[in-house]
Amino acid sequence: MNPWTSIDPTQHVGLYPWVWVQLESADPPGPFPFLGGIDPEVVSSLHQVHGIMMSGIETAISDIMAKRTSVDDPQLSRRLEDAYAEVVQSRPPLQRHIQCGRNSDGTFHWTYPKNSAASAKMTYGGLRIFNSVARQAIPFGFERPIGANVGHFLGFLTGRHTMGEIQTIVQAGGRDLERQLAQFFTLLKDHDCLAIAPNTSIEAHWRKVTRDQDVVHLGHAALMYRHQDSFLWFDPWLMPWFAESPVPSLWANLLPRPAGIFLTHDHDDHVDPRTLYHLPKDVPIFVPSRRNRKALHYDYLSLLRELGFSQVTELAHGESWRVGDAQVVSVPFFGEDPCDVELPRNCYLVADRGRNTLVHADSGPTNDGRSALQDKVIANLVSKYGPISLLFASQQQLKEVRSYAAY
Repeated sequence: MNPWTSIDPTQHVGLYPWVWVQLESADPPGPFPFLGGIDPEVVSSLHQVHGIMMSGIETAISDIMAKRTSVDDPQLSRRLEDAYAEVVQSRPPLQRHIQCGRNSDGTFHWTYPKNSAASAKMTYGGLRIFNSVARQAIPFGFERPIGANVGHFLGFLTGRHTMGEIQTIVQAGGRDLERQLAQFFTLLKDHDCLAIAPNTSIEAHWRKVTRDQDVVHLGHAALMYRHQDSFLWFDPWLMPWFAESPVPSLWANLLPRPAGIFLTHDHDDHVDPRTLYHLPKDVPIFVPSRRNRKALHYDYLSLLRELGFSQVTELAHGESWRVGDAQVVSVPFFGEDPCDVELPRNCYLVADRGRNTLVHADSGPTNDGRSALQDKVIANLVSKYGPISLLFASQQQLKEVRSYAAY
């Protein structure tokens, strides 16, 4: 039976909020998927040394926490550095990728090769459909890599589109893709994953219960800003119903369509593939720019292409995107582990008709004391756009020990 004609073409179709889809890697992922600016083999060597050194690092952190030593104790750093060099020098395969040791003047050098064109990309060989009410996990393997096509398709299963519209979209992709998407859609239908209704009311509901310039906290660092009749999303990390919590929460299909999505930094509680995979893929999505990198970067473009997004824009510090009478400005982001790597990251200022809202996320002081205050970023924003009336930020970040934070 043709699945596209098994549902009335005038009915709106979406996924239940307790249903979600997750991609599955075709090969075991490396230690840092989508890290750019370095060959994956080099990352693997660095990760191997880190694993060998883990016990010593944790002992050093324990000494700091117990106040047996200070985080600024130079002998502590020296012992760890010398141990690191000993690990590398005792293993020839690591020496091919890592050069380190004590200089004649007592300083420690540590280098590894960079490659601005490289990144640790992933290939997805299939997906799994989860239905938390039925307690089912249904696998679906790909005959060829179609993760992005499925992501594009999922972007229409939001309850905003009719079955007739969905059928037209699928058939435009060609017969082979239509056949595979038909198999996927049949699985969703057969396992009671589809919500079918004669109309849609989500957009009208949110416009009724929010006002212009309202900010809605969606959980964790996720925010939704209303500008006139448009909604801007920041760092959406949302939870399907009963996935990780027994309490229903705001899942993607229960929210209004975003006019733009803004990602601040590369941590997985701010760039959540599961959430992003279910969003409309023609929505503009804004990410930190490689123009702000020192050496390494997070390969947002490759990740978001794998998820099916078609309008990805790198927003360098100082650049902005205008929506209606407002603009969203990219602002420098400081700190957050590992802050010494200095990956490109953004905060965002929403400048909206005299009301300024700063999405500061997890930005905080770096180990060498730089911050939005110290570097006069806040002062410059106020000078250019006026006072900042609302700021969203996490607990202040304190000084880090390698990839850990010492509180």
